[in-house]
Amino acid sequence: MAHACNPEACIDMADGDTFPLLALPIGKVEPPLPKPSGGGGQQGPSKQRQLERLEPQFAELRRVLDAQNARLAQSALGAGPEHVLVFETNEAPDEFYEVVKSNPDLEWLLDYEERVDADGDFKRLPRKKAKKAKKKARPVGAIPRINKYVYMVMFNQTAITQLLGNWETYKTTNRMPPGLGAWSAVFRCLRDIRRWGPEDRLREADLLQDALEPIDARRLIPVELELWPRADLKRRESERQIRQLVQACGGQVLDSKFLADIHYHGLLVELPHQFLTELLARRDVSLLQVDDIYLIRPTPQAQVHPEEPEEFDVASGSRDVPPGEPVVALLDGLPVENHPLLRGHLIVDDPDGWAATYQVKDRRHGTAMASLLVQGSPLQEQPQLPGTVYVRPILKAEPAGPNGIKEQAPHGRLWLDLIHEAVRRLVADDYPGGPVAAGIRIINLSVGDEGRQFVNEPSPLARLLDWLAWKHQVLFVVSAGNDPQSLPNECEDDCEWLRFSFGEQRHRRLLSPGESINALTVGALNVDAAPSTNPSPRSRAIPSRGDLPAAYSRVGRGFRRAVKPDVLAPGGRQIYQPKGYDALPRWVCLERQNSGHVVATPNLRSAVMVGTSAATVLTSRLAAQVGASVKQLAASATGGPIRGVSHALLVRALVVHSAEWPEEAFTFVKSALSDLVDASRAKDDLSGILGYGVVRPERGLSCTTTRATVVGGGAIAKDTVVRHRIPLPKTLHLHPGWRRLIVTLTWFSPINAGNRKYRVARLGLGVPSDKKSPLLVKPRQVHSDATVRGTVQHVVLDQSSGVMSVGPDDELDILVTCAEDGGTLHQPVPYALAVSLEVAPETRLPIYQQVAQRLSVQIPVPIPHR
Repeated sequence: MAHACNPEACIDMADGDTFPLLALPIGKVEPPLPKPSGGGGQQGPSKQRQLERLEPQFAELRRVLDAQNARLAQSALGAGPEHVLVFETNEAPDEFYEVVKSNPDLEWLLDYEERVDADGDFKRLPRKKAKKAKKKARPVGAIPRINKYVYMVMFNQTAITQLLGNWETYKTTNRMPPGLGAWSAVFRCLRDIRRWGPEDRLREADLLQDALEPIDARRLIPVELELWPRADLKRRESERQIRQLVQACGGQVLDSKFLADIHYHGLLVELPHQFLTELLARRDVSLLQVDDIYLIRPTPQAQVHPEEPEEFDVASGSRDVPPGEPVVALLDGLPVENHPLLRGHLIVDDPDGWAATYQVKDRRHGTAMASLLVQGSPLQEQPQLPGTVYVRPILKAEPAGPNGIKEQAPHGRLWLDLIHEAVRRLVADDYPGGPVAAGIRIINLSVGDEGRQFVNEPSPLARLLDWLAWKHQVLFVVSAGNDPQSLPNECEDDCEWLRFSFGEQRHRRLLSPGESINALTVGALNVDAAPSTNPSPRSRAIPSRGDLPAAYSRVGRGFRRAVKPDVLAPGGRQIYQPKGYDALPRWVCLERQNSGHVVATPNLRSAVMVGTSAATVLTSRLAAQVGASVKQLAASATGGPIRGVSHALLVRALVVHSAEWPEEAFTFVKSALSDLVDASRAKDDLSGILGYGVVRPERGLSCTTTRATVVGGGAIAKDTVVRHRIPLPKTLHLHPGWRRLIVTLTWFSPINAGNRKYRVARLGLGVPSDKKSPLLVKPRQVHSDATVRGTVQHVVLDQSSGVMSVGPDDELDILVTCAEDGGTLHQPVPYALAVSLEVAPETRLPIYQQVAQRLSVQIPVPIPHR
């Protein structure tokens, strides 16, 4: 056993010294805790009111279906039509799924939930056993929000007849016949019923409309058809039928992919310009009437817009080439391997042979991202990346009409399938010939789909990343996405900009795959290391504060209102300038500016850039450095407890663990939005803007005299509890000053794609607070309700008053629980845990020394300052 150092000697350690992370002992499995009682539900209308509301909807449904059946009977689509019906309910009738599953005439397709305004018929009931309190006034214009549940089911003609008959029975009886009780539950909470029709399939019509430019009747336009993923025989028949329809209109099918694990069936097709014009005009086009089609959408708009920044000569040559294997993968454009800043640092894998047609001058985005990974920001002194970078191109230099060449998703292949194959080639054990870089556990994806904002259910690409993260235990670091729109004139003021941004959230949602629950999603801060000068007196950075999200950075929430983006990192200052002197003057992005991150360019020079791409890749760089610290700890004599913990999860936990809401930023945001958010839910609402906070790299890499961070984890089975014990330093006894406890729990959940809960594993974190804690700390920052919705829980507790009573053997109990959420858990779920205890630096209390001593760790030599 290692010996702890002399406590008196350790007191003299300077607080500026930094020390390695500490390993948390393996937790103890205990009996499960009792399940908590439920909260308030939602109230629907009476049966009489439901009959009044729904009878016109059923009548309209009959009319639409009769007309559609008549049309199908005379078309090439044949007899025996099927229809996708959409049920919108005020509750989640669990019996509904069982009825569908047991009926061969029905097929479950998808369900999800969304938040909507309460109204006179559907509203929220108060929570059970709620404490009596004076009702707080709501913000001006605020309307209570409730959940709406949406179910999509495929009905054949027999099932349609049964449905309409069940409705007639429900209307005339007080009790449904045996076997039909589930339908009574559905009708009782039904908000709306309709057919999934042309308007639904074309919900992204605006983006498709853009594809019609330039007008050329002979041009073939790429379009992605998302099909309902169905059983094998029905799926093959529906794809055969759709292929025939595409060919009949003069188009062609370029690619197809079916992935049952992520509930995806897609066709990449090319349609004639004239046919697409008629389709968007909602004319009687056969392709619009096929119920097997879920969405008709543009191909992923994963393109990098050409930039013309002010370029300058490279200031320095490449760093020394690090030894060893690659530590992070970059899925992006093809970089310039021999750039002076990159030479020897990259391992480029180009199995498709794109380099032959990817001219050096067009390799802008991949070169920029690679240089930020390798160098960091050259304007700041930063530690060496602890390894090389594996690069796989997923963007290609493609012709872009009169604008020349653009780096974008390749023509002729489903982008989702390309990314799927790229990750499998990287790490999958069953990949032909074996994985090319099996040791990589961090994958950077700074490019999102500009044509797909997150709305209600996770996109196919987000589902793919979630599935791959769980299957291969890899961490995807993805960008929240950019929104380069101009801003109203009043946004010159940071407070007014924040109010505008908050009000525009629904139009500034995350870009796919930023909503991925298992990925680490990064938003951008409006900050960089460049000199803080504006190009002209009338230009300015918006916002001017560096602790707020950049105006171009998209905001959350994630799936089921989870905290997204997870963290904020420096994306670079975007400078705006006023434009227009009419009634609606605007602030527009300045194209050529000197602020931003310094990156390499293809012409062997450097330039500046801003964006969430930069913030994301800098976070991946931090993740690689954190990974090196974790590996060093695991290899040490005391690192045994973490050797079996998922490396990707340990890295994810520590990166999020380093994040914090800056106190001044939170105060400013809360004040600016005081009349727009409900005071009792402010922290919940603000997590959609601030995420878990601003990344502070040093806090994920090391400890200090007054701050000890322990990391651990394991795997937890469903319906079990694991208790971790954190030793408390005796120096806290009778300490009356500020102290803080930060606990971060993270896991990768398997997914049940198509299910409204989606996340299969729901882990929970139990941290004692207030009088139940010997530290007397209280929760701060992100609201507790917000932290439990994803696969990361980050809890910050602190206190500035109250005298603590800490005994020499006292410990803090941290509980980790596991339950099923949206499906059946078939195996234990890996998880990682990070816990930090700290006091104010000026106290110089030996927190690290005493925690290490109680963990039986010899106090290591301080880490040299870089």
